[in-house]
Amino acid sequence: IVIENGINIDKFKNAIPYKKEELNSNFTEDTKLVCMVGRFSEQKDQVTLIKAMKQLPDDVHLLLVGEGPLRKQNEDLAENIGLKNRVHFLGFRNDVDRILKTSDIIVLSSHWEGLSLASIEGMASGKPFVASKVQGLKEVVDGYGVTFKQGDSNELSKILLNLINNNDYYKEICNKCSERAKMYDINNMVNSMISTYYELLM
Repeated sequence: IVIENGINIDKFKNAIPYKKEELNSNFTEDTKLVCMVGRFSEQKDQVTLIKAMKQLPDDVHLLLVGEGPLRKQNEDLAENIGLKNRVHFLGFRNDVDRILKTSDIIVLSSHWEGLSLASIEGMASGKPFVASKVQGLKEVVDGYGVTFKQGDSNELSKILLNLINNNDYYKEICNKCSERAKMYDINNMVNSMISTYYELLM
C-alpha cells in the first residue's frame, strides 16, 4: 500500500502575494518573475534555468530561493553570461509561499527527485509549473504542468516564452496545476493513513 506525501494546500493557495517592488525596488508589476526553490546542489541544476534566462526578454527576471555549496558557482555563471542584474539569489527564506504567489512561473529543473513536495507547492500556488522530465517529477507534473528534457535550456526557454506570450495557454496550465495539487492535500494523506490502520486492525 502506497500513501503519498501531502502538503497544506491552503497555505500556498491562499498565500498573500507581495507587491513585486517589495522583493526588489527595480521591479514593477509588469516585471515577469520566474522562480525556483531548491538547494544549490548537483541534484537541483539551477544552471539549466539560468542558461534559459539568457534567451528571454530583459523584463523577465529569475528568483532563486535557497542556499547550498554550489550557490557561488551559479552566481558566477549568471555574471559571466551577462545576467547579474536579472538573476536574483534570495537565500534561505521563511516566506516561500508568498514568493511563489508573487511569481509568474515556477520551475524545477532537477536532475532527479523523489516525490517532490516543492513541485506540489509550486502547483498549489496557482501558477504554471515547469519541470524537467525526470523520475519523481514527471509522475506528478506530466499532463498538468509542462515538462522539458532535463538539461535542455533551449527547450525550457521556449516553454517559458510561450507561457509569457500566450495568456490563454498560461491560464490553462494554471488551472491544471491547481487541480493537480488538490490530489496531494495533506488531509487526503491523513485520511488514507487512518483507513489503512483500521484495515490492519480488523
